Amino acid sequence: MNGDLQTWTVVGHWENGEIQVEYVVEGAYQDPRIDTGYWEEGLFAASGQGRTVEEAIAAVRAEYEDPLRI
Repeated sequence: MNGDLQTWTVVGHWENGEIQVEYVVEGAYQDPRIDTGYWEEGLFAASGQGRTVEEAIAAVRAEYEDPLRI
């Protein structure tokens, strides 16, 4: 990889105010899952950018998770 940012979609669910990553898909991705209520706090899917998957996950967490959560 040449260091350019790529878009990744983080797919998972919320648990105790944190995103629990189930899988990551390269590019923008439309989550086909239907929320059946299995996860009390709901499903999660959002795109972020990074040079690596880990950077994209960190960017998504920074955008969506509450930094003041205890």
